[in-house]
Amino acid sequence: MPLGSDPSSPVRPAFVLVLSLIFLAIFAALAVCVGVTANGNLQMASNQASRNSALAAAQSGLQCARYLVATVGLPNTAVNQIRPEDSEQVWSLLIDHLSAVAIDGRQVQVWGITGGQVLRIADVPLDDATFSLAFYRYYAEPNAIFVRSTGRCGDVYRTIGMRMDIKKKGPVLRYGVASRGRMWLTGDTTVYGPIYSSWDVESISPFNMTSDSRVFGSINTVLTLDQVKAQSWQLETLDEHDRPIDVNGAPLGTNYQDRYYGPDDEIQGYHEGINYGQPDYENIPELDIANYDTSLYREMAHYDQSAQVSGDLICNGKIPAS
Repeated sequence: MPLGSDPSSPVRPAFVLVLSLIFLAIFAALAVCVGVTANGNLQMASNQASRNSALAAAQSGLQCARYLVATVGLPNTAVNQIRPEDSEQVWSLLIDHLSAVAIDGRQVQVWGITGGQVLRIADVPLDDATFSLAFYRYYAEPNAIFVRSTGRCGDVYRTIGMRMDIKKKGPVLRYGVASRGRMWLTGDTTVYGPIYSSWDVESISPFNMTSDSRVFGSINTVLTLDQVKAQSWQLETLDEHDRPIDVNGAPLGTNYQDRYYGPDDEIQGYHEGINYGQPDYENIPELDIANYDTSLYREMAHYDQSAQVSGDLICNGKIPAS
């Protein structure tokens, strides 16, 4: 009988024992690997959570900075440009405003840097993170304020920023043509951009446009739709849901070229929608004559010398009587 074939032979139990120890070592190694992998995944998840929290804190800080700047009380000026003293005043008012608000009791730190100044608000707490704000103003660009928001969660930092320009309020500049009176567009008139009228006499339409004219933009009136519907005139034909319609009677959507023009419509030419109930001119300072002080330009004129003429160009100066 061959060696080991006898069931009573001690070789088989020894072989089984060795094999069991081998499998035990393999399973132990696998258990260690699984544990290490789990710990690694947990650490990666924790790091990602910290990065997300830091970024969210930085974004919250930037929104806070936008709110702070938007709530600074700025004076009105009658000059149609930003002068050096205006931008300097804006910066001073921003410092005073941030100091007065004192977010979470944090003091505003004002530092001089190369070529400018910086305002800093440090470590404003959130749930599991903090953010710090820095407002920069450089002498080379006095009409701009640069904002940096840094979020921190543990040892993880994320920084984002934006630029804010100091400029005149100009909502009226959104329009291609803006008027305080009625507006008539006839004789193949084309306007590139929206138009606006602050005409508020309800009994008379603020706009009239013939079919040969076009407005590549919206038409804006201070009158509400209810005010217009109560009159004997109408700007456009609407369905029962107050929506403009196309030539087939369906809601128009954005296919403006398919608009239906009724015989009673004051607007007969192409346009890209009518907006009712827009702000009155009193809320748009650029339509107030007091906002157009031309004294600065008069001061630039050389009244003490005659104008210089070069071809078709007449340079600044007093034009002598002929």
